[in-house]
Amino acid sequence: MTDGIFNTAYYNGTSSSQAVSLCENMKEQGVVVYAVGFQAPVGAEATLKSCATSEDHYFKATSGSELQEAFTTIAQELNNLRLTN
Repeated sequence: MTDGIFNTAYYNGTSSSQAVSLCENMKEQGVVVYAVGFQAPVGAEATLKSCATSEDHYFKATSGSELQEAFTTIAQELNNLRLTN
């Protein structure tokens, strides 16, 4: 969860491009990536949406109740996961 403004130092490019690159690497390894933008500015939403595994894995929350709803949905989806051999 983030406001989408990555304000930490970055190695190469922009912090946003590094975030997207990290997400792409995780997705290539089969990791399901959820993104929750809480009161995220419009410019940051594109980064968060591209980071998520799909549009269904991105949640926009502008209030506490929307934030709670997003995490409830994610928890329900994770609860449906099953490990197999």
